[in-house]
Amino acid sequence: MNKLQTTDLYKAEVSSELLKLFEEEDYDLEFYRNGILVLIAWIDLSSGIPDNLPVPSTPLETAVKEPCDEVSILITENGTLLVDNKVSQVEKLESNILKFIDSTNSTVFIILSSDRQATYKFYLEVTDKIVSARKVYRNELSMREYDKAYEDLNEEQIIFIRNQRKINFSEY
Repeated sequence: MNKLQTTDLYKAEVSSELLKLFEEEDYDLEFYRNGILVLIAWIDLSSGIPDNLPVPSTPLETAVKEPCDEVSILITENGTLLVDNKVSQVEKLESNILKFIDSTNSTVFIILSSDRQATYKFYLEVTDKIVSARKVYRNELSMREYDKAYEDLNEEQIIFIRNQRKINFSEY
């Protein structure tokens, strides 16, 4: 693994150096693809993207091993909340996420990103709504399955509930 010396490097150079750390097969994994996309977005486009990025060995559509659905949430610098590129209100976020989770039968990915100028207070408010939606969903499911609150389940029951619908939340 190469050591990066970032003292005099600009962010485009740092991103380019980080991209060199990935092996060709890393680009086939969804987690690394998302990280790589963030790095590429971070690159100053006026300096260009390195032309030596490896090509994935499999098409991106077939690289995902299990079916999944995702919802992307963006907090803009002016305080606008975009859910899948549509303007939304933070007050409706929890119920919208619950509807999304109920509408799918696969793993759910909730991806949150924000502009650098977005306020931290608003970011925390949105994050709380996302975490709350996941908690509400799991609690409703545990009440249907075990007639108990999620917090009162034993470890085996918790694993069962979590495996019924995997809900992944990542922040970029």
